[in-house]
Amino acid sequence: MELANALEVPLLGAHPIAPDTGLVKYYTLATDLREYVRFDSGNIQFRFPRYWKWNGYYNGLTAENQWFRNTDAAPHSRRTNFLVPFTTARLADLTLSSRKELTIGSVIRIRILEDLVEAAGDVADGDVTLVDIFSTDGDVTSYRNGKRFFVDLRSRNIVVDNTKRYAVQIDNVGDATPYRDPKLDLTIEERVVQP
Repeated sequence: MELANALEVPLLGAHPIAPDTGLVKYYTLATDLREYVRFDSGNIQFRFPRYWKWNGYYNGLTAENQWFRNTDAAPHSRRTNFLVPFTTARLADLTLSSRKELTIGSVIRIRILEDLVEAAGDVADGDVTLVDIFSTDGDVTSYRNGKRFFVDLRSRNIVVDNTKRYAVQIDNVGDATPYRDPKLDLTIEERVVQP
């Protein structure tokens, strides 16, 4: 295994006699960015990360772009943001589904935008684009002309954290007709080491 980016932290609770002096080193596997932990004994163990899933529902149209909100009830803000519950994390995967049939040559575009968590107002077009995903991208697995697709985002190593808020926007590139009942699920994976 090719381990990289060691991060040494106290292994609290490891020893019954105080003070606790046990240490543990967290690493990432260089090939696929999985995280491993190496104990003082030299043993290496895969670290099972925590996951959090954000469910996005349709929330209105702005210049052919549709925004998502956190729930399917009445939102508190027109473009509801999602927050990351972990200090450091990365986007793990994304699933999109829509009932709308796209025209030939149309492409689905998903933009995730970010802004500081303390900033006022909604995340908007002028804010920083964290990632742009198209249904024609090589790492996207799509069905029915791209109206349903899944993408594993781990290989892109898109870092998110709890100092920012994020919003998701979707666009029919080449088809000005809005989607019908779109839904988006985004999985976020907690990280210890940042590759």
